[in-house]
Amino acid sequence: MRVVGSITARASLWTSPAGATAAPARAVASQLARFGLVGLSNTALSWCLYALAVSVGVWYPLAAAASFAVGAVNGYTLNRVWTFRAGAFSASQLGRYVTVQAGAMAVNVTLLVILVEWIGLQRLTAQLVALVAVAALGFTAARGWAFAVAGEETLPRPMSRPRLVLPRPSLSSRTLLRALAILSVLALGAGCVAAVLVVSAKRSFLSPPSRVGFPPWLAGPWHQVGISLPQRGFELIQVFAIVIGATMACYLVVVALARWVPTPVVVGAVVLLHVVFLLSPPFPLTDVFSYLGYARLGALHGLNPFTHAPVAVRHDAAYHLSTWHHLPTPYGPLFTAGTYALVPLGIVKGYWALKGLTVLASLGCMALLWRCARALDRPPAPVLVFVGLNPLLLAYGLGGFHNDFFMMLLVLGAVLLVLRGRSALGGASAAAAVAIKVAAGVFVPFILLGARRRAVALAGAVGSGAMLLAGAIAMFGTRDPGLVDQASKVVGPYSVTSELGLLFGFGIDATTRHVLAAIMVVTMVVLIVRTWRGADWIVTAGWAGLALAATSVQPMPWYVVWALPFAALGRSRTLRAATLALGVVLLVNSSPIQNLLLTNKLHLHGVGPTAGRATRALLH
Repeated sequence: MRVVGSITARASLWTSPAGATAAPARAVASQLARFGLVGLSNTALSWCLYALAVSVGVWYPLAAAASFAVGAVNGYTLNRVWTFRAGAFSASQLGRYVTVQAGAMAVNVTLLVILVEWIGLQRLTAQLVALVAVAALGFTAARGWAFAVAGEETLPRPMSRPRLVLPRPSLSSRTLLRALAILSVLALGAGCVAAVLVVSAKRSFLSPPSRVGFPPWLAGPWHQVGISLPQRGFELIQVFAIVIGATMACYLVVVALARWVPTPVVVGAVVLLHVVFLLSPPFPLTDVFSYLGYARLGALHGLNPFTHAPVAVRHDAAYHLSTWHHLPTPYGPLFTAGTYALVPLGIVKGYWALKGLTVLASLGCMALLWRCARALDRPPAPVLVFVGLNPLLLAYGLGGFHNDFFMMLLVLGAVLLVLRGRSALGGASAAAAVAIKVAAGVFVPFILLGARRRAVALAGAVGSGAMLLAGAIAMFGTRDPGLVDQASKVVGPYSVTSELGLLFGFGIDATTRHVLAAIMVVTMVVLIVRTWRGADWIVTAGWAGLALAATSVQPMPWYVVWALPFAALGRSRTLRAATLALGVVLLVNSSPIQNLLLTNKLHLHGVGPTAGRATRALLH
């Protein structure tokens, strides 16, 4: 019996896929996918460091070697712990890895020199090609030797050399869905990178500040990649529209498969895309320079930005880079006062500081969403997918470096504090968000109603609001932000309301604005009453943010961020579907896609010329 058992066990090793000497095909595919994600992070890190070193004058082969070494350190930790799961630290394993990376570095530098000196590619483009080309060699060597796991020795040969019978490995639906989800995330990331490359390639209306020049500090390192683009404006619109449209399609697929996306993939993709947009020029508007212009108006020229417009200081360096020349600041006093600290840095350093702070604020929002999901006993990865990978938030919000991220940072901080029972601080944070941007006011009632101790939350909001109001009056006087001018004159060529006007024959005038305001007030009252009666306050807050974005006559595509976090955290599928639908509408209505689809393809011309002239009067 012992002999029979031994023979049976040995035969099972030959016939069972679990006992085969080679890893199953799906395990190799899973390792390859993880290795690819780690490789993306290494490539992004190495290439960014390489671009920085080259820009300051380091000899490009030396810059390539040094940046490759830094990426290798990042890759060692992630590949050992996650990709190959090679167990505890081993000196011999580290030695093998160093040997592999040294060989890969030699190949990388050699290929880089060939591409630059013989082929004639630009140095940044050549390094990107070289890094990708070395990846396949790195995976083969890392899996086969550097991270080979002890215990996977070759099995002893059987006495009688039986015929090897291996069943064909079958990919389960779970594996296929996970692979499709990962590929969709990679495609979404590639679309975002492509959009950045299109905007960074040359001076165009895709990055409005470039109309007065495209110096390296504004164009960013992506400008050096050297992508070839059409010269005609309409053709450029088509390229950008195709890229953004494809990215939105990938996002919808990723949202549908969110439960199958591994958490490290989600976190890695969100962080890497934030780095990508940090290094891009601003698009599609000039708001980042408007922020700096209002700050310089007060801190440098001694004029109150709440009562004076940038046109009062035409000679200022920020004036020609911005567009809201005849409009006093529409932003909250807390945000305006905060930007005063950037004025001593000058335009260039202040611009990069504000970009960096915006990216950090956005990442802070992602971290708060993660904690809110944990507090609600929800899986955080799908929440992060729904918000952090949204192309409108990335390309238009983060790419334009808008202050909505600072507002939402305080709003989501208030949500987390309320969920954790810290009602007073939650109310105070909600009130502070209004001092960043008035739009945050739609969330305050629901945060207060969601608190366990509503009276305490209300007291915190009132106390915080009173102190901020006193500080604002002391610094800026009693003049409110330029919201009246903005709300009464600024009209986007396309919006939900203007498109309804095209269908039913009414335009956008003072009466229309009053009707929209009344609709918004009624909507808020209904939602507040429902919340008071026990409805989920997170869901009703999401509907409030969605209604505010939908009723705006000058909607911006990143306004979807007002509803995204609450739709992701709430349990309402209807709210999530409505948020996705509004996102598609905002994408179509956003410049320059609106020019391609609505004006040139559908022959719709948006609002009338009167409203358009009123808007342009504030710009120039």
